[in-house]
Amino acid sequence: IKNSAISTYNDSISQLLLYCKNIWVSNPDSIKNIIRELKPGDTLYVDSGQITVDFALNQLGDASQPIVIAGSPNMKTIFTGNNSSISSCSNIHLKNIIFSNRSGKNIVIQDSSANIKFFNCQFLNSKQNGLEINHKSLVYLENCIISNNQGHGINCINRETKLIVKNVLISQNQQNG
Repeated sequence: IKNSAISTYNDSISQLLLYCKNIWVSNPDSIKNIIRELKPGDTLYVDSGQITVDFALNQLGDASQPIVIAGSPNMKTIFTGNNSSISSCSNIHLKNIIFSNRSGKNIVIQDSSANIKFFNCQFLNSKQNGLEINHKSLVYLENCIISNNQGHGINCINRETKLIVKNVLISQNQQNG
């Protein structure tokens, strides 16, 4: 018998155990340095807190071994700063991160990136777009919130972009969703 409440509970316990067993990073310089060195199968765990960090991610993960950047399971990992980019990447997963109060765009995906997945992420209060996709890319959003950005919530500049969304709230952005 499949019970969604039990499944959700088990997922929560798994996340808590994961949180307690791993080394979590919160220093902005350490985060940027570690991001540059990530390889397929690596996971960077970013601890709770408001962290002013801009990063440029340009690595290639593997379909069976993606590169993962995971915030704390209690949704208290907040990236502030200017903006961050994901460029010419594939198989990158970002989980449990709030991108908020950034003076530029929260995240820019560019140069034909593929299989970029955001799980339980929030794109809030950016001075520009919440999420911008500049080139033909394949992007997944699941259980995300995109809200209160001064530009578009999501701005897909290339018509060949494939954006797959599941359970995503897009609201109160000053321009289009």
